[in-house]
Amino acid sequence: MADRYIEVKPEESWRDVSNLFSSWLSENVVLDTFGWSEGESTTLKNGTVMLCFSIPDRHGEKVGLFERWAATTGRIFGLAKGSSVHFPNVPGLMHDLPIRLPTPTPPLATVV
Repeated sequence: MADRYIEVKPEESWRDVSNLFSSWLSENVVLDTFGWSEGESTTLKNGTVMLCFSIPDRHGEKVGLFERWAATTGRIFGLAKGSSVHFPNVPGLMHDLPIRLPTPTPPLATVV
């Protein structure tokens, strides 16, 4: 999964920003299939909330469409690399993501 982050403006929801991306795609790119889902948002030290777009790896190079769109928005946007987010349009800015512990698998139930 390729996680991408973009700044949310006051009074916007993830759906609002997702619709902006979707509209840009339909106006600028011809695609057969392409999709994303809402990932966990994160907040930068300065209080800026960054929404997460999780794009399946199976989309290959199409994942780069997010950066092409994000660069047109005038917003801060970032790419997750390992446990941090790097921001192409803000050199030097890096944000550490919270450490996510794996969810333990519950034990199998025994039938008596």
